[in-house]
Amino acid sequence: MKRHLNASPVARSVYDRGMKKKLTVVSGRGVHGYCATESNLEAAAIAVFSLDPDVIRIEPQPCVFDMVSLSEYENHEAYHAATRDRQLAKRYTPDFRLSFEGGDQVLVEIKHSRLITKDASILSYPERLAGLGIKLCIFSEEDINPDLSYNAKLLRSVARYKNNFIPFNNAPLNLRTGSALFSEYCDAGYSSGEVFSWIVSGDLKINLSKARIGRCSNLCPSFGNKDHLRVLRYD
Repeated sequence: MKRHLNASPVARSVYDRGMKKKLTVVSGRGVHGYCATESNLEAAAIAVFSLDPDVIRIEPQPCVFDMVSLSEYENHEAYHAATRDRQLAKRYTPDFRLSFEGGDQVLVEIKHSRLITKDASILSYPERLAGLGIKLCIFSEEDINPDLSYNAKLLRSVARYKNNFIPFNNAPLNLRTGSALFSEYCDAGYSSGEVFSWIVSGDLKINLSKARIGRCSNLCPSFGNKDHLRVLRYD
C-alpha cells in the first residue's frame, strides 16, 4: 500500500499591529528561536539555509549597523542610544546571521531585485563591511527562484521526520544504483515522504533550482554527498 505524506507546515502567519503588516513566523533546524519574516522570499531563504548541511545556526536580525560611522550595535535600542545626538546616521539591520561548521559566520540580506533597484546603496554594503572583517551576502529572487523556494519548503517540512522512514539501503538495488523517476519509487511502494527524506539525507540528488519536484522528476544516487543541498554560495 502506498503512503503519501501531506507535509505539515513549519510556519504560521501573524499580524503585527505595530508594524501593520502580516508576518510569517518560522521555526526549525538551526533557527535561533522563532523568526518573524516580512516576505515569502525571506521564509524561502530560511528553508534553503535549513537544508544546507553546513549551516548550524540561523539568527534573525542579529545586529544593527550605522552605515555612516560603520559602527556595530547589539540591537536597535543600543543603536538609538548611540546615534540619538548624531546629525548623520543610517541604520542597517541584516536579515540573518548564519553560523557554519568550523566557526565561520556570514551576514545575509534577502531583498527583492525591485527594491534593490529602488535603493542600490545596499550593493555597496558587502565591500564596506568587508573592511571591518565582516562578510555580507545579498540574495534576491534571482538566487532563490520560485522552483527552489517550493522545493526547499517541501523538503524542509519533512526533514524532521526522516528518521521515521525506511532506510535507503532497503530500497531495491536498481533504484539505489541508477537514475529513476520519482514515480518509479512511488510505484515500488515508497511514500513521497520517504523519497523526500532520501534527498535530504544525501542518498538521492536533484537540481533544486531547475524545476519543482514531482512524479516526473529524475532522481540520481548521491551516495551520501549533499552538495545538491548547498544551493547558495557564501564566498
